[in-house]
Amino acid sequence: MSVIRERQAIAAELKERLANQRVATLTATVPGIGMLGAARLLPIIGDASAFTSADHLAAFAGVTPGEEESPTRAAQGLMRCGRPR
Repeated sequence: MSVIRERQAIAAELKERLANQRVATLTATVPGIGMLGAARLLPIIGDASAFTSADHLAAFAGVTPGEEESPTRAAQGLMRCGRPR
């Protein structure tokens, strides 16, 4: 079996197993996450009830939109925050 086919088979099995888990299917509905993204994100998050809001979870994941300004430049986008990678 080629590496590509093996990877595809593993991804398909993972998607199938996660399809029966409510938290995984809800996480996968977030734009840009998908089922494989949920599989990577859920072990990092752990118990999602530890977060008091979606904003706290987004900050932990490092996907909080924001703005940074200095005297010489301004930037908008995803802020580098939350758990170190």
